[in-house]
Amino acid sequence: VPEPLSIGILYPTTWYGDPTGFDAAIKRLRGLDPTIEVRVVEYQEPPERRHRRQIGAADDALDETPPVSDEVADVLATAEILLAIDLPTDIVSRAPRLRWVQSASAGADHLLRLGLDRAGIRLTTGAGSNAVGIAEFVMGRLLEFWKDFPVIAERQAIRTWRPRYGRELAGSTIGLIGLGAINSQIAARLAAFDVQVLATRRSWSPGATAPNVDEVLPADRLHEMLIRCDAVIAAVRGTTSTEGLMNAKAFAAMSPGSWFCNVGRGTLVDEPALVAALTSGQLGGAAIDVQRHEPMADDDPLWDAPNLRLSFHNATAPTAMFRHLHTMFEANVVNYLVGAPMTNEANLPHAP
Repeated sequence: VPEPLSIGILYPTTWYGDPTGFDAAIKRLRGLDPTIEVRVVEYQEPPERRHRRQIGAADDALDETPPVSDEVADVLATAEILLAIDLPTDIVSRAPRLRWVQSASAGADHLLRLGLDRAGIRLTTGAGSNAVGIAEFVMGRLLEFWKDFPVIAERQAIRTWRPRYGRELAGSTIGLIGLGAINSQIAARLAAFDVQVLATRRSWSPGATAPNVDEVLPADRLHEMLIRCDAVIAAVRGTTSTEGLMNAKAFAAMSPGSWFCNVGRGTLVDEPALVAALTSGQLGGAAIDVQRHEPMADDDPLWDAPNLRLSFHNATAPTAMFRHLHTMFEANVVNYLVGAPMTNEANLPHAP
């Protein structure tokens, strides 16, 4: 009798947003192979802790293992595969049979820092599962700025009949920092607006092209792109090469009165420089869904920055995202079973 292949689902199932849909997803997983057993239990750490781990904060408390329930410990002890948003700091010792972790989020730096690769444990991310939802959110923010919706709403609130006219987006130039799943979906939606789309890409090579993008530039020509754009949208990972990339020099390189949006990682932006650019009018507006410090402190200068739209790491559409995530996960399970490469592999494990 073959040994069961134990899969643990650890993220809060309420995030799926559809109990019937979640049950159907679990049933599909069990149907992929007769050896598969699926166990569902919740393990979630505070978002602030996850954020600090993602950005590599130096904090001894991050090395401590939060309390783990007996039920979670039991699942970890037998699991070969986990689908999770968080994992205990001592996951390697708690899960001796673990061979693969599917992250429930696109960013998995907080999991990479747990030593999975050194233990021979593969890690795949949920990159792309939230791309459509975030792209739609960005388009909403872009049109909000271009059409001056906030001023129109203010005049409605005070019952003032005074027309406020926006601008036409067509004919504008939009720059994309990074060309992963999110900005690729943004480019696809921009195609309907008759704009020119430029993009910088870390993996650029001469003659590089991309769907719905008019010109692809290498990452080291960022400032050359910035000066040509009416709006710039960033969606890149938080790495040493992107740390503080949008600083005072970058904002000064942008066209006066242009618009900036960040839906990648908060570490990309020098936030005092952003506030200064908005205050001086160098930037006409901005929208950021991610910040360096999450949650933001009550006295954070971002709260009062002029013409800045804040959101709180909520640009995605969770109910759609988790459907996409499970579709990706199911395909990866099939590939895992036959020894084929999996989508979004984030590490190359060393032999344990």
